[in-house]
Amino acid sequence: VSHRDLEGVVCDYGSWLSRGWCRVELFALLLARFNRLPAIIIKGPESAPFMISGAFAARSSPGTGKFTCCTRNHCIRGPDGLERNIPCDKVKLGPMIWEMLRHRLQYLLGQGDVCEYRVWVAMTPVLMQGLPVPEACRQLTQHATA
Repeated sequence: VSHRDLEGVVCDYGSWLSRGWCRVELFALLLARFNRLPAIIIKGPESAPFMISGAFAARSSPGTGKFTCCTRNHCIRGPDGLERNIPCDKVKLGPMIWEMLRHRLQYLLGQGDVCEYRVWVAMTPVLMQGLPVPEACRQLTQHATA
C-alpha cells in the first residue's frame, strides 16, 4: 500500500514491523496474560497467512523500532510555521512495556509456571532494549543475573 503522505514510500508488513508503536501492538499481544496464540499476519488476498512466534516478536523490541519523534530530532513545525520541541515517545514506552511485562510475570508466578517465568525474566533486558528502564525492572534483572 502506498503511504498517504509520503510519495514513493510503501507501507507493508516490513515497514509495520520496523515502527516502534507497531511493535508495541505486537508486544501487547505477546504479553497478554491469557494468550498463548501467535500473531497471525495476513499480507493480502493473494498471500497465505502466517504466524509470528513469541520468540520472533521478542527480537523486535519496541525501543529499537523507528519513531517519528526521533526521525524529526524531536522537533515539529506547528500550524504557525514555528518549530517546537516534542518529547520522545520512548519515555512513555519504557514504563508501559515494563508494566505489561510485570503483569505477565505476576500471572506466571500465580499459575506456578516458574519455568516460563524464568524465561521471561531472562528475556527482560532484550525486551526493554532501547527504552528507559524503571528501577524495579533493573532490580529484577540484576537479581536474576546474580
